[in-house]
Amino acid sequence: MRSADFNFKLMTEDVGHTVVQFLHTGGYETISSPLGEGTSDLAREYKRSDLVYHASRNWGLTDLEILAKQKMQHLDVEVAPGREEWAPAPTPMFHLIS
Repeated sequence: MRSADFNFKLMTEDVGHTVVQFLHTGGYETISSPLGEGTSDLAREYKRSDLVYHASRNWGLTDLEILAKQKMQHLDVEVAPGREEWAPAPTPMFHLIS
């Protein structure tokens, strides 16, 4: 899939950064941002990973999906007590441009 197939205007800069980083390097990287201000750093990072996971599933980026899922699993133990601080994405809010 080419990056031109993505509408980057429909995603947060957090998710956009992670997707571009993945497409360029094959790695998983998030940035510090105001997403979920007022929540703990761990809960915020978990939410970012959740959004990346749903976007990557929607776009068929299996390797990125795996990386995001691994990140969530890694954070799951640390975030579990504060789980009420975030809500998973109810439906993918990212769309492919045909």
